[in-house]
Amino acid sequence: MMSQSMAVMHGMMTVKLTGNPNVDFVEGMIPHHEAAIKMADVVMPYLKDQQIKTFAENIVKAQEHEVAFMKAWLAKQAA
Repeated sequence: MMSQSMAVMHGMMTVKLTGNPNVDFVEGMIPHHEAAIKMADVVMPYLKDQQIKTFAENIVKAQEHEVAFMKAWLAKQAA
């Protein structure tokens, strides 16, 4: 379960550098956040500790919002 999530995360983190540190940072953070969301989604059904389950749910909620922000920001840069 976790090894699958880690493999997905490493595979998603291959980012082409543009030379623009703002764009490069955001391009790198999107797959990082998406991997965290996927990891939380994969493990959530197995979590027994309510504090950790709530923590995972909060990660998903916050990072989905951040991914949307970053994708919108990148779209503005391309325009």
